[in-house]
Amino acid sequence: MQGSAKARIAPVTKTADGGVQRADPDGSPLLSRFLGTHLRATHTVALAALERAFATFRMSPTRYSILVHAGERPGITQTRLAELVGADRTTIVPMLRGMERLGYVRRTRARHDRRATEVRITASGRAIVRRLVPLAEEHERRMVEGLSTAEQAALLKALERLRTNLAGNAPGAGAPGPRPASARLASGRPARRRPAA
Repeated sequence: MQGSAKARIAPVTKTADGGVQRADPDGSPLLSRFLGTHLRATHTVALAALERAFATFRMSPTRYSILVHAGERPGITQTRLAELVGADRTTIVPMLRGMERLGYVRRTRARHDRRATEVRITASGRAIVRRLVPLAEEHERRMVEGLSTAEQAALLKALERLRTNLAGNAPGAGAPGPRPASARLASGRPARRRPAA
C-alpha cells in the first residue's frame, strides 16, 4: 500500500504527450506536475514586473485596475469594484481612501441606496491612467514576446476555458436547485404549489 502511494506521486516533469520538460518554478517535482502551479508562478512574475514598471508613479497594478474600472463605469460601487479587482472590503476601503487623498477618485453615497458608496475617477485620476497605459502596453509586449498572434489568441481561449471549467466545477457546486417563488413570479411564471404533506 505504501509503495503504491509513492508511485502515485512519483515526479513527472514531462508534458502529457511526452514532449518538452516543464519548468519547475516551485522546485518541487510534485507541484510542477500541476498546471495551476505554473499559472500561479507566471502570474507572480508578471505582477512583479508590472509593479516595477509602475514604481515611478507609486502605483500598484490593483490601484491601476481600480482607476481603469472607475473610468469605464462612472458611479461604480465599492462592492462591485472589489469584485472586479479581486479584493475584499477590508482591502478596498483603505485603498480607495488613500487614492481619494491623492485626488485620483471621489467617493459619494449612492442616491438609490444610501448604504452603498459610489466611486468616480477625477481628472487627476484620468491623467495618471494616461501615463500608465503605455507602461502597461510595454509590459504586455514584453510578456508575449516570441508568441505569434495566433498563439496569443489560442492562449486566451485556453485560459477562458480553464476559468469556465473551474466556475462550473467549484467545490460544492452541483445542479442548480429550484428557484424561490419570488424569482419565478418575477419571470412571469406562476409558482407551483407543493403537494400537501
